[in-house]
Amino acid sequence: MSVNGTVCGTTAMTYVPASSSSAHTIVIIPGNGNANFVYTTDQTADGNKTVYYNRSADTNGSLGTVAATSVTRAPLSVVRDDAAGVPRFKPFSNAGLPAYSTNRVAVHYLVSALAAGGRRVQDIEGFERVSRAVNVGFDRGGQITRIVDVPSGTDAPSFVARLKSHAEVAGAEPLQLRYKTSSVPFLPNDTHFVQTDLPTASPMYEQWDMYKIGAPNAWGYTHGTPQTGNTPSPSTCSITTGTAPTPNPATAGIAIAILDTGFDNNHADLAGGKVVYGEQVLNGVVTCGVAAAQDTDGHGTNVSGIAAANTNNNFGFAGVGFNVSLQEYKIFSDGANPSASTGDEAQAIYDAIAHGARVISMSLGGAQATGFDPVERDAVEYAISQNVAVVAAAGNETATTLDFPAGYDGVISVGATTLNDAPNYKQYATAVDAVASYSNYGPRLTIVAPGGDPPSCETAATPNCTGYPGSVDVLHWIYNIYTTTPFSPSNACSNINDCKALFAGTSQATPHVAGAVALMLSKNPSLTVAQITQILDSTADDIGDARQGHGRLNLYRAMAQVSGDSGPANGLPFPTNIDFVAFAYTNSGGVFPTIIDQTYPKGVPVASNGTFRIADILSTAGTYHCAVWADMNGDGRVDTGDWFGVATGTGSGSTPCTGVTGIVAHPVTAGFTLP
Repeated sequence: MSVNGTVCGTTAMTYVPASSSSAHTIVIIPGNGNANFVYTTDQTADGNKTVYYNRSADTNGSLGTVAATSVTRAPLSVVRDDAAGVPRFKPFSNAGLPAYSTNRVAVHYLVSALAAGGRRVQDIEGFERVSRAVNVGFDRGGQITRIVDVPSGTDAPSFVARLKSHAEVAGAEPLQLRYKTSSVPFLPNDTHFVQTDLPTASPMYEQWDMYKIGAPNAWGYTHGTPQTGNTPSPSTCSITTGTAPTPNPATAGIAIAILDTGFDNNHADLAGGKVVYGEQVLNGVVTCGVAAAQDTDGHGTNVSGIAAANTNNNFGFAGVGFNVSLQEYKIFSDGANPSASTGDEAQAIYDAIAHGARVISMSLGGAQATGFDPVERDAVEYAISQNVAVVAAAGNETATTLDFPAGYDGVISVGATTLNDAPNYKQYATAVDAVASYSNYGPRLTIVAPGGDPPSCETAATPNCTGYPGSVDVLHWIYNIYTTTPFSPSNACSNINDCKALFAGTSQATPHVAGAVALMLSKNPSLTVAQITQILDSTADDIGDARQGHGRLNLYRAMAQVSGDSGPANGLPFPTNIDFVAFAYTNSGGVFPTIIDQTYPKGVPVASNGTFRIADILSTAGTYHCAVWADMNGDGRVDTGDWFGVATGTGSGSTPCTGVTGIVAHPVTAGFTLP
C-alpha cells in the first residue's frame, strides 16, 4: 500500500494520516493482475480512515445507457451590451495575504480549572494586561472561548505562548483572517432579466446565470417563503452570549443570513422588508440595526442580490431565492480590500442561528496554508447541528484543496463555472459550461455554480480584447446589484437609481446555491442539511470537468425532486451516470438497502462513463446483490422519484458479482421493494 506515492507496507496494516489541508491518495496494489485500488480522502483533523479491499470479490461493472433531455429554455443568442461603464470586479485571490490577525487571539478556558482555583477569566486576563475581551459562543464540553486583544508591546505568537502557560487555559491561537471570494417557467418582470426568448426579440440576455441553473422553471414550483413571525426589528436586536443559541421556534418562513461586507439599505432591490434583520460585528463589538450594516464595498450587496434580490418587482435584477428573506451581518470593516476575523465571523454565525436563519451564506475564505480555525469550525459545526445549512465559497486560488470555511465537514462548498463562448462572441446559444480557471476544487467540493471568468483584457481599466476591442462580454461575468455608497469614489454607480456591477468569483457562485437551498426549504421546511446536500448532488448537471464536484447546480431538477415531480413525462431529464452510486446489499424486500461496502459505506460513485468498481466487501460476506441507485430526493430510501437497477447475478465474499455489465436503471414507483 502507498499513501501519496510513498510505500507504507503490506495490508492488512494500520496507517493514521497526519492532519492536513490537502487530500491523501491511498493506493492498494492487488498483486494478482487486478488494477490498483485507489481511494482519495481528506484529513483535516486527526482520526482513522478505514480502507478495505477484497481482490477475490473485485467486481467491475457498468450502468446501461440513461437518456437525458434538456431542461433549459432556448435563450436569446446575444446579450445587450449595456454593461459599459459599470464597476467590474475580477475574482479576488487571498494568496499571499496575511493569514492571521496580529492584534486578536482566541483563548479557551477550562471551567473546572477556574472553579478549582477560585479564579475568573478576568483574573488571568488582568495578569496578562489584556485591555479588552469578549465572549464568543458558549460553554461547550467544559470550555468557554473568549477573543482577547493582544497587549501593546507584545506580538500574537508570544502572547499565545504566555496564555497557554496558565493551568486554566486549554488552548489559545491567533484568529485567522478571511477574505472576500469573490415546472412551467415563471418569467419575472425585472428590467435586467430577459422577458422573452423569441429569436426576434430585442437582444437582452444579462442574467444568463439564472437561465443556466433553470431558475425560471424552479420558480414555477414556488416563489419562496419570506421569514415572518417573532423576528427582531431590522433596526434592533437582542444578543445573548454564553448560552447555546437555538433557531427561534416562533419564526416561520425562510431567511438567508449573508455574512459579508453588509448591504446597501438604499437599494430598491433590497427594500420593502426584504432584509428582516441586520447587524455589524467588528472586533468583537456587535452593533445592532440595518444602518450599522451599510455596505461601503459592494461585495455584500452583490451577493445579497444574487441570493434573493426583490424579484418580479418590475425593476432591476432577479434573485434566486425570489421572495425569501435576508438577514445581513457585516463582518468586514470599511476600506479597500478589507479582511474579517474568524472571531467576528463565529459571533455572526451564532447570532444568525438565534434569529432563525435556515441558511448561512459565506462568500469568504482563507487558510489554504494554515488549516482550520477552531473558533470558526466550532461555530460552523454547531450551525449544522441545528439543521442550519452553511454554504461557503471554495476559493479563487486554483488550488486542489478548499478554503475554510468551505473545507469543513457538512458545509455545502461551492466552486465557480463560466461560459466559454469562443469563438462566437456573446453567443449564449453556443456557449459551453466550464469550471472557472481560478476555482478551487478537491474531494470536499460539493457543487459548482455560475461565477464567471473574465479574461484579463476585460478586467483592464480600458477593455481591449482581441476580436472585440473596447467591449465587455457579460457572459464572462455575473451581473447584479451594487452599493450606492462605495468606499472608493472611482467605483461609484453611473446610475444611482439602478446601481449595478459586474463581479466574478466563487463569491458569486455561492449565493446561487444559498438561494437554491432557501427555495428548496420554502417548498419543504422539514428537509435536513444532509437531504439538501444529497438533492443538490444528485440533481446537478455533469459538465464534463473533473473539477466540478458533483456537477453544476440545476435548480429546476432540485426543486422538481423536492416537489415530487419525478418523471420525464413532466419535462424532467433522466438522471445522468454521476447521479448514481453502485453498492452491494444483502436484504430483499423493504426500501432501505443493507449496504455492506466497507470503504464506501454509502455506495461507490458511478463514473461519468457509467463504469464502477465494487471491491470493498468483507471476505466473510455471504451472498449479496449488486445494484445502482439514484436517490433523487435524498431520503435514504428507495422510493418514488428514485432510479434503481440490479445485476442479474450475485456475489459473495470470495467471488465477484456477476451480471453487472450494462445494468438498466428504472424509475421507482409506488409499492417498490428491493429484489
